[in-house]
Amino acid sequence: MTRKINRFNWIAPYYDQLAAFIFGKSILEAQLCYLELIPPNAKILVLGGGTGKWISELIQFNNTCKIWFVDASSKMVELAKDNLKDTEQVAFIHGAEDKIPKLQFDVIITHFFLDMFTNQQLYNLIGKLVNDTNSPSMWIAADFEKSKYWHALLLRFMFLFFRQSGTMDNNELPDWNAILKSHRFKIAASKSSFGKFIQSRLYVKRSLIN
Repeated sequence: MTRKINRFNWIAPYYDQLAAFIFGKSILEAQLCYLELIPPNAKILVLGGGTGKWISELIQFNNTCKIWFVDASSKMVELAKDNLKDTEQVAFIHGAEDKIPKLQFDVIITHFFLDMFTNQQLYNLIGKLVNDTNSPSMWIAADFEKSKYWHALLLRFMFLFFRQSGTMDNNELPDWNAILKSHRFKIAASKSSFGKFIQSRLYVKRSLIN
């Protein structure tokens, strides 16, 4: 399954403002978690990078890394290029999962990307990524997680909004934490915000820490 491209184009110019209006600084803070732990010279795959503003912080932490930025929205890619126009560390790729380069990445970063899929779609995608990238040693994820009653209500509203706008097809949050664990990733660090609705996690391959 490959997602349709450019479905986020209409919201791209307002994405950061909308996220800040609803979640304050929580989204950006979640995106910045654990970037300083990425080793020098790392090859990094960023999926669904959005407007890319947070990547400037990553480059400040690590000016020797190389980043492949993949987003299905051409408008998001344009905004990211504008926000990161002074760096040559980023390769920008417009496209969905079929455009992910088959390289040996050290790190995969997914910020508010995993929620785009059903459980089965996400299981298949992560399995393919692990195989095609020779199993990255580190995965940094930030996304929503449902553990309270009001989380479910807010998620229902969010999925309804994005489905009605034609941006998403699924109507519930996948269990992205369990799916990453099923592919032999283990939580090395975790931080929550916005009443535990937003979770930022650093995963490493289980064989590396057992």
